[in-house]
Amino acid sequence: MSQTSFLSPVAPSQHAFQTSFDDTAPDQPWDRGLSIQEAWSNSAPIRDNCAPPRPITEHQPSKTRSYVSLSKLLDYIQPELSRKQYRIIKNDKGLIEAYKSAGIDRVEIGRQICEWGKNSGDEAIVDISSKVGLLLQEMGKLSEPYATALEDARGHLKIIRNIEKIVQPIRDRKMRVLGNIQKLRTKQPLQSIKLAALEQELVRVEAESLVAEAQLTNLTRQNFREAFQIELTAAIERAEKEVILAKHGFRLLELLDANTVAPGQPFVPYEHGDQAHQVLSDAEANLKEYQPDDSRGKAQALSWALPPLACTSSADFHCRPVSPAAAVRSGTEKPATNLGHRPKSTELAPSLDPIFRPLPMLARRALQLRWQSLRGQVSLPNHSGVCWTTRLYSSAASEAARTQGSGRPVDGVTTGADSAGPLATGIPLPIAAKMGLRAPPPPSGQNSSASSQASQPFQRTAQIARHLNSNSDSSSAPAATMSGYTVRKVAAQNTLEHRVYIEKDGVPVSPFHDVPLYANQEQTILNMVVEIPRWTNGKLEISKEELLNPIKQDIKKGKLRFVRNCFPHKGYLWNYGAFPQTWEDPNTVHPETKAKGDNDPLDVCEIGELVGYPGQIKQVKVLGVMALLDEEETDWKVIVIDVNDPLAPKLNDVEDVERHLPGLLRATNEWFRIYKIPDGKPENQFAFTGECKNKAYAMDVIRECAEAWERLITGKTQPGSVSTTNTTVEHSPSRVPVQSLPPLPPHEELPPAKIDASIDKWFFISGASA
Repeated sequence: MSQTSFLSPVAPSQHAFQTSFDDTAPDQPWDRGLSIQEAWSNSAPIRDNCAPPRPITEHQPSKTRSYVSLSKLLDYIQPELSRKQYRIIKNDKGLIEAYKSAGIDRVEIGRQICEWGKNSGDEAIVDISSKVGLLLQEMGKLSEPYATALEDARGHLKIIRNIEKIVQPIRDRKMRVLGNIQKLRTKQPLQSIKLAALEQELVRVEAESLVAEAQLTNLTRQNFREAFQIELTAAIERAEKEVILAKHGFRLLELLDANTVAPGQPFVPYEHGDQAHQVLSDAEANLKEYQPDDSRGKAQALSWALPPLACTSSADFHCRPVSPAAAVRSGTEKPATNLGHRPKSTELAPSLDPIFRPLPMLARRALQLRWQSLRGQVSLPNHSGVCWTTRLYSSAASEAARTQGSGRPVDGVTTGADSAGPLATGIPLPIAAKMGLRAPPPPSGQNSSASSQASQPFQRTAQIARHLNSNSDSSSAPAATMSGYTVRKVAAQNTLEHRVYIEKDGVPVSPFHDVPLYANQEQTILNMVVEIPRWTNGKLEISKEELLNPIKQDIKKGKLRFVRNCFPHKGYLWNYGAFPQTWEDPNTVHPETKAKGDNDPLDVCEIGELVGYPGQIKQVKVLGVMALLDEEETDWKVIVIDVNDPLAPKLNDVEDVERHLPGLLRATNEWFRIYKIPDGKPENQFAFTGECKNKAYAMDVIRECAEAWERLITGKTQPGSVSTTNTTVEHSPSRVPVQSLPPLPPHEELPPAKIDASIDKWFFISGASA
């Protein structure tokens, strides 16, 4: 596909999908209103290619024969635009492999230069060639992350292609209905009952088609932008790092003596070894200190290279979604004057957050005419940024956003007439389900068991609205927990320097060693340290190695770690944390899991409805435990619930979880099984075939880990890299007086630092439930 096809403007009176086709393309079966099955049965070229070839005799001229391949078959049955996308994605794969291969070759060349220099006999060449070879090897290693970025960008293009293929059956269905109407008009009176039914069906199909096309446009633009932002950003980073290495390479070359050597004249002694070593150190430091220039933001990263584009069309549609119902009521918007600036939108309806882009003029007018036959207006749940086929999951989130606990509509969510359900619109429930419409809630005074069962899936989702309203910002967390502990936050969240210290009555304590495991004398209620709030992605954990074990974000290769969003899950499914005064001993093999401990405090998944914050001390009830086998280590996951949760009185064992929260344990198992796959790691495995053991078994595991911690804190087990410094454990040789501790940094209430937009990307894992 040529570059101009990406940049060519879309006519305001046409739909984005229609203008994407090549006008010169031959007539395709789906252009004649045929389904994919009909297109297959009527596809003569495929039958011809599948027929056995005739034998060539000496009297017959040789003919070129073609046979059916997978790629050719895809070319016949895919929509035209999807075919072009398939070719782009296929070529991208070859390009990625070429970059990886070129990087490997470059590393090998650098290594060979080092080997060659060692045998040259020239002291200067020996030193300089070894260092230039190392720089070339570093240049070669840059190809791997660049190829990984290209693979990531290719994934976004795959999403566009897959959605295009999903929308095609809706187009086929619309063409079939139109064809049936045309046939009936030639055979039956215009007022026939069957024709009227088809007209009503056409209204519903057109509504569904408009929704699908609008979301296709949304997701196409979004994923196209993200794909090439990733690719271009990676290209800039790779080029800038290569420039850094090349400049230091020139510095090394300048250390070579440029004077010629006469025959028989001894070599001038090489005296630049220290300088060459310093050049290599400088190159290493520059690479470690390299930071991409994000000061301008991604949307304006290339503003220095591109002049602002003025909008000359009054039908310029911004990247603002709008629902079909609202699109009928809304007028045209003021066009933007710069790609990097979007004016505030006009108010479309009270409390209505647009969720689709404005439809093109002709489509909007057609919808307005057809909509008159429906009783009421259609409301669609917010699928912004999520594939339109994920209706049930997105509908739940949308329903929660509508309720916000108090029943008051959330700003930016469809309400009133806009929230009419499928029954109010006259759309049959099967069609409504495909469009993502929800059934209307029962009247407030209705208390029948049927209505309560119908609304049961949404009873516990008001928490989503509370979480979304906080924008996942734990900086607004209260300074003191219910148990009297306070948190001291240092630096901004999402930074390498961020720490969360725990204090008790103003005295710093270790969440690993000083917070007691049990919260009551009967040892039925336990203390849990929250590390990661629900629905967040930052991988926060108690730092075993640092003094007083503050909570910090895990780091790998100098970068902060985040868990990926494996569809349909968003971040962590629970408040994730650890039990204090527990330790999974890496020196002990568990008799049933046949694996050693993971050298961490015992992990906890708190399934209550309230979202916690890092450093919070929750009192919880134990319900069950799963045994994850993570890289050949036993990693227990204890299932608990906050004692203050409304469901806590009803949940006493693992069977109660399945009864009152059906599907949660299955989702937990799946999440732990697949969450590392987007990072290129294999699936995790479980002991006990993934079964969640009951409360009695879980309490035994907790007691075993508490005994292991006891051996660690008393010095009976060598701590290794684990810091056992504490201020309250009297029988511990690592206890220190508070006065001898270094002063902690002051408490800071700072907004979280911005994170890369790729953290919010969905990953669709084969075999995961949707």
